[in-house]
This record gives sequence, C-alpha cells and structure tokens, in this order.
Amino acid sequence: MDGSRAKLQQELDEAKQQLSQLRADSSAQWQKAKQDLDQRIAELGRELNQSLGHAGEKVEHALKPGEPAPDAPPPPAQ
Repeated sequence: MDGSRAKLQQELDEAKQQLSQLRADSSAQWQKAKQDLDQRIAELGRELNQSLGHAGEKVEHALKPGEPAPDAPPPPAQ
C-alpha cells in the first residue's frame, strides 16, 4: 500500500512540474507574441505618419497656386 501511495505521489509531483513548465512556456510564448505585435504596431504607426506627412505636403502645395506638387507630373507643353 505504501509503495502505491509513493508512486501516486511521485506521479502527482511530476504532473505538477509539467503543468508549471507548460505555464512558463505559454507565458514566454505570449510575451514573444505581444512583443512582435507591439513592434508591428509601431512600424505601422511610422508608416501611417509618413503617409500623412506626404499627404500634408501635397495639400500644402495644392493650396499654393502656380506651384506643382513635388511628385506631380510637369504640365503639358502648349
């Protein structure tokens, strides 16, 4: 009886250890996924700011008559 109890206790301890390891692995994976997502959000924010900056420049040039936008094709020759 004592041998069975000791074996069951050992199996229980091993299961607890495996559960702890799974939690640690899951936490590490979650942290990595969160870090990757935060980095991608930052990249998208920079890209958005650049796009908005370019759009702002186009609007500024559009509001100044007689000056073509920086990336506008030249007016046709007449």
